[in-house]
Parts: sequence; C-alpha cells; structure tokens
Amino acid sequence: VHLALRWRGVTWGYRQGPDVLDDSLRAGFERLVRRLAVSGTALTGVLVAMFLVPGGDPRNPTFQILLMAGLMLGLLTTTRARPTPTQWALGFGALTLLAAWLH
Repeated sequence: VHLALRWRGVTWGYRQGPDVLDDSLRAGFERLVRRLAVSGTALTGVLVAMFLVPGGDPRNPTFQILLMAGLMLGLLTTTRARPTPTQWALGFGALTLLAAWLH
C-alpha cells in the first residue's frame, strides 16, 4: 500500500509539475496542520497532567515549576523561527539557576 501510494504521488507530481500545489491542496494542508496543532496541544496537556500527578499523588512543587518553565521555554521557541545559540544558552542557564535556587 505504501509503495503504491508513493508511486501514484510521484507520477501525479511529475505530470502536474509546479502546479501540483494549487490553492485547494494548499488549503487542505493548512487545515490539516491546524488540526494537528490542536491535537498536539491537547496531547501536551494530557502528558503534563500525567507527569504532575502520577498515580494520583502530586509531585513536589520544584518539579512542577521546572516542568512549567520547560514547557514555556519550548512554546516560546516554537513561536520563533529559530533561537540563536546565545538564546539557548541563556535559557538553559536561567533554568539551571532556577533549579538551584528552588533546590
């Protein structure tokens, strides 16, 4: 099934040329990406809840704060094109200082 679908996609793309990504296909891809983003957000919420309260016992506040800081750093970096190495170093340094201060 995979190879047949791949073969059909390649021949379709070869016949269509650059017009393969017309407006309707592009709009379909954009809808799919939006749906995947919503699904990923919901999955992230479920995973955070599982990490914060495993087996019904809440974790200690230090772990909760570090998890929240890591998620915020991840969300902030995904909204930008690409963080620079300096921004990564500053972010990890800030998390390290926060972890040391909370410990």
